[in-house]
Amino acid sequence: MGPLNPDRLEAIDERFENPLPDVPPFHYGSHYSSPGIVNYFLVRVEPYATLALAQQGGRFDLPDRLFDSVQKAWHLSYTQLSDVKELIPEFFC
Repeated sequence: MGPLNPDRLEAIDERFENPLPDVPPFHYGSHYSSPGIVNYFLVRVEPYATLALAQQGGRFDLPDRLFDSVQKAWHLSYTQLSDVKELIPEFFC
């Protein structure tokens, strides 16, 4: 999702310009697109429910960490530097 607002851009640039010791500079600590993100958005649809169970050791994740609102997902991506989810193509069908 990248720098969605000036504060986020500043934090991303700061992290890149001042990396931790023995860690190469980076903008994002995880990849923005992964099977986990697809499972996050589609956890209520098969085969993604089964894949999510496999990913979480046979149990669904904690309820407050499951996707339940586009508005909440956007807010987290907008305000939390560690949240880099992008919308999946199914949102555009």
